[in-house]
Amino acid sequence: MSVVYALFVEMVVYREFGIKDLTEVCREAAVLSACLLFILSCAMTFIWLLTAEQIPTSWRTSSLNILTARGCFCSPSTCCF
Repeated sequence: MSVVYALFVEMVVYREFGIKDLTEVCREAAVLSACLLFILSCAMTFIWLLTAEQIPTSWRTSSLNILTARGCFCSPSTCCF
């Protein structure tokens, strides 16, 4: 309903565009929506792949092994002072 109201205000009150411009506005909106949906679908696929392969868990395990190995641990207090 708000889209119809905004369209009415733009076409009647402000007279920014007419009926002939309506197809171009709809086309631009469709292209923008398609681009955004493509980006979101790629991101969701990447998140699913990371979760399915348990990559964050393996990174956490390997980084904890490196940090807790003898001679490699540096406490935050010694780094800050």
